[in-house]
Amino acid sequence: MVVDRLSGREVNKDDWIDLIPYFGNGYKLGENIVHVQIERNTLNVNIPISPPVEGVDGWTKFPDNLAKYHQLGENGKGNEKFVNVDGREAVYTKYDVLVTDSLNGGTYNFVPYNDSNIITIIGTGIGHFFADMLPYYVMGNDWSDPTNTWERITATYNGNDPIWTQKPGCPNE
Repeated sequence: MVVDRLSGREVNKDDWIDLIPYFGNGYKLGENIVHVQIERNTLNVNIPISPPVEGVDGWTKFPDNLAKYHQLGENGKGNEKFVNVDGREAVYTKYDVLVTDSLNGGTYNFVPYNDSNIITIIGTGIGHFFADMLPYYVMGNDWSDPTNTWERITATYNGNDPIWTQKPGCPNE
């Protein structure tokens, strides 16, 4: 059971599915979209335990302005985001510890960013927005994502990440 932080109401995954009818004509389509969004990260596998070397094996380090959705909360500041040409994403703390929680962890991208030319920048930007970002704004990363829709859209969540302090190598500042 999840508590909606705006209303204080308890919500379960079936309630979330009911909130998505505008994506299609019926419950089944909404259910499929929720399933795809929440299960997408099962594709985010074989992530290096330490930050990858830029340009090796398809990994690119993103600048902070493109990593803001992975720098949320009290302890997310300073996280570094790496993306792979195959859609995988990895996030590391400022202590080089892999982040795997639902707040800031890397997520699989169905449309990975491609900056090889202006056409691919525009095309992948639009595709990434609709396939990867919009579902995140509506549903979050998984059932335990502590953010609400507004915090996801604006990247303004300032609460604690309860898992962060349990990670080895991450002192509680």
